[in-house]
Amino acid sequence: MRGISVISKIVVYGVKGCVRCTKVLKFLDEHDLSYVFKNLSKEHFTVQEISDILWLTDNGFEDLVTNKSAAYAQMPVPFEDMAYKDAIAFVIEHQQITHRPIIIQYFNNKPLRLLIGYNANDIKVLLRNDDEKYFGHSPCSFHTDHCHVEIPTVVSEKCGHDKE
Repeated sequence: MRGISVISKIVVYGVKGCVRCTKVLKFLDEHDLSYVFKNLSKEHFTVQEISDILWLTDNGFEDLVTNKSAAYAQMPVPFEDMAYKDAIAFVIEHQQITHRPIIIQYFNNKPLRLLIGYNANDIKVLLRNDDEKYFGHSPCSFHTDHCHVEIPTVVSEKCGHDKE
């Protein structure tokens, strides 16, 4: 099973016309990486999607939302004073409060990596394990066949298991 991609799914949350969102989509297209684009001007987050994003943040809602939006200024109470379910409901109802784009990468249907916003270097780190087409080599057969966790992220040289 060598050479299989270790990325099972990439989801990009954004809006059409957003410059940073367009840059993310262009990067993914240029590297032949499949993704699902969720247009937040037409579709709403689900509770599970917000939960997945929050699971991967360092600072919870503080990382997810921008204090520059009108919805933030109209919040009845700060996120830290809201019940978790109420905070999620507020974000779903006022999704313009979130930073954009939001990119989440899933592995075996579990959230693996998150990038909020766009940075040309950060996106490369987010997608670092997408097999040989991106890094010049695929995961070694040992890691592909035996590991049930994320493949090691050192990509500057092969891990050594496939030495002849």
